[in-house]
Amino acid sequence: MNASLVTEEETQHLSRCMQEFIDGARTVLQSINSTKKVPKELIQWPLFIPRKKLQMPFIMSYVRRAGLTDCLGRSPAHLALDIGYPETWTQVDPNSEDVLGRTALYFTARYGTPGPVEALLSRGADASHRSASGLTPLHVAAILNSLDICRLLWFRQDGCRNWSSFGDCTGRTPLHWAACAGNQDSVDFYCCYGSLTFSDSHSTFRDGAMVRRDVDNFGNSVTLLASQCRRFNIVMSLLHYRFAADIPNEMGRTPFWYAARYGDLGAIKALRKFTAIDRKDKNGRTPLAEAARQGFSDIVQYLLAQNVYDSRTGALVKLYVDRKSKDNQGRTPLHLAYDAKRVECVRVLRLRHVM
Repeated sequence: MNASLVTEEETQHLSRCMQEFIDGARTVLQSINSTKKVPKELIQWPLFIPRKKLQMPFIMSYVRRAGLTDCLGRSPAHLALDIGYPETWTQVDPNSEDVLGRTALYFTARYGTPGPVEALLSRGADASHRSASGLTPLHVAAILNSLDICRLLWFRQDGCRNWSSFGDCTGRTPLHWAACAGNQDSVDFYCCYGSLTFSDSHSTFRDGAMVRRDVDNFGNSVTLLASQCRRFNIVMSLLHYRFAADIPNEMGRTPFWYAARYGDLGAIKALRKFTAIDRKDKNGRTPLAEAARQGFSDIVQYLLAQNVYDSRTGALVKLYVDRKSKDNQGRTPLHLAYDAKRVECVRVLRLRHVM
């Protein structure tokens, strides 16, 4: 409903109906409270008001006057911040939670303005408080690429300087989420400031130097998540910061495989020396097969050109990419390209030698 199109009469009618519903629902809930199965928050305020409704001034005004929490345990101050209204939190504990474990700092971090965040921190807001999903305000700032807030919150972490200790319920750190969202500034910040400590359990060697191998609870590395989300500019940055590029996910797919799926030739060339380029996923499909299926003839040509042939006889000297490799259903890259009507890929795959 557009607030600008609502007449005064309709507003008053809606307000009366809402009040009648609230009063009736409260009466019913109070009558069954003896079972002790109804949450306290639901007794106090049996409504969840969507954000668009809260943005209607008369509804938000009523919420403020009532001074009660909603069914998610959100105070009027929580609700105001949730819709972007300014809130001073002078009378409310900044560390009070709704039923999802979200505090004032969690909501404020979403809007990218350092001032309100600093004000909450000065009033004792906990910068490392976790919501029910394990997300901290730091995660929120990383997801939304609020670099100033990332800095502000990071250096309030009681001397902690290793973001790997900030995993949420899925084991994903602010860096994981920043990479998924494609937020270059946040990725650079966490790579420079938050990954200075290498441990045996999170690292390996590449070219004589340590390489980060941080994964979430499902075995997904930062580089893999970025590639799954088509954030190949982030993948390039992570390679620069020496993050592993060869860790497969539960489907057996690597960042190189996803670069082939999404047709990013630049990423293919950058990842080439860090991973096996003909590795099959659990469906038996290689990067060549996936590129052919998706119709990326430039990638098909590049991959086939990795094979080495004798310059005089034309005989195969070194096989890096097998064009005859079959998936679990017995289909070769040529079969997949033909079935998907990828004419140019079919033409390239039929060439005897690709240079």
